Amino acid sequence: MKLHSLIGLLGLGYLANAVDLRPRNYDSHDYYVLHLDPTANPIQVAGRLGLTHDGQLGELEDHHIFSSHKQEEDIVHTALKERKRRKRSLDDVDILDNVRYAQKQKLKPRMEKRGLMRPAPEGYEVDKRQNAEAPVDSAIVKQKAVQKALGIEDPIFKDQWHLYNPVQLGHDVNVTDVWMQNITGTGSIVAIVDDGLDMYTYSRAETSTRR
Repeated sequence: MKLHSLIGLLGLGYLANAVDLRPRNYDSHDYYVLHLDPTANPIQVAGRLGLTHDGQLGELEDHHIFSSHKQEEDIVHTALKERKRRKRSLDDVDILDNVRYAQKQKLKPRMEKRGLMRPAPEGYEVDKRQNAEAPVDSAIVKQKAVQKALGIEDPIFKDQWHLYNPVQLGHDVNVTDVWMQNITGTGSIVAIVDDGLDMYTYSRAETSTRR
């Protein structure tokens, strides 16, 4: 992840959880995160941009939160762009020269965790494996062999279908076969992304499959 993206995420996270700053109202105000030169005075920067200095961004040194009444444009971006243009033609000093990075914050809607998958609509053809409730005998045998070979003593290993799924074969991350090759992923970082799409959505049903 790029540093600028990380700063933006940190800014949103801090604004969402801050308790020591004034309440946020994204309906009436815009919020900006600025990375300033250590020598810059954030109050002076705020005055130059017509903003209110709301304070430092968490524990990030030289990163500050500013606010203004809500406007359609990104007034900080506009001011910095104009300053860069003028700097090429005028040999003067401006407090904006101390702004290393700026980003207007955008409030993202809170995502609710999805519950259990709803039943398939009437008439929708579901993969037979989806209706299977009993595990496949050969898969159970393999699961036990893997658990024994790798010395897995986790009492709920058999219930962790995302690691090895003996009911719906292939509906897992296929990690056990990798483990059996002595590839443990030491030093690796792995992420699983849930696309959040409903597999029963009719707009997708005709063009996509569950796989």
